Amino acid sequence: MFDPLTVGTGIVLWQLLKKSTGPGFGAMTPEREEMFNNALAHLQEPSKLIQLAEAFEREGLKAQGSVLRRRAQWRSRDEKTKAEHDTIFQKAMKSKNIPAILDVAMAFEGMTATLKAKQLREYAQSLKAAESTVIETTATVEKPAEKAVDSPAATTS
Repeated sequence: MFDPLTVGTGIVLWQLLKKSTGPGFGAMTPEREEMFNNALAHLQEPSKLIQLAEAFEREGLKAQGSVLRRRAQWRSRDEKTKAEHDTIFQKAMKSKNIPAILDVAMAFEGMTATLKAKQLREYAQSLKAAESTVIETTATVEKPAEKAVDSPAATTS
């Protein structure tokens, strides 16, 4: 009379729909946020990061699951890739090209290397501050000379 496969599939779909619309689905609760942040900061094993990503995705937190997957990729890099990334980071930390430094920071952030990205942004900020200090100092030095040339006492002699 009833096809058991159809009935079984219907029950499974109903359970999934019920679960996916239940309370807490898709909500980043304080507990989940703490777990997410701790995993990003401290969890070293890529397989465990992937398991956690899958759990977040099942709970409707797709963005967090994606970030955890990228962190797993970052953690599972081979030695050659780690050396390449380190070389890029070191070159950026020696550069004076602020837009290029910020581009490298964005790339590292996209790979979830947030500490490296933060260090690059702080370095770029210090370069901007030093650059603006040089401009202000130059402007201060030039102003007295300009006033001496433009003043009436300087033109009447």
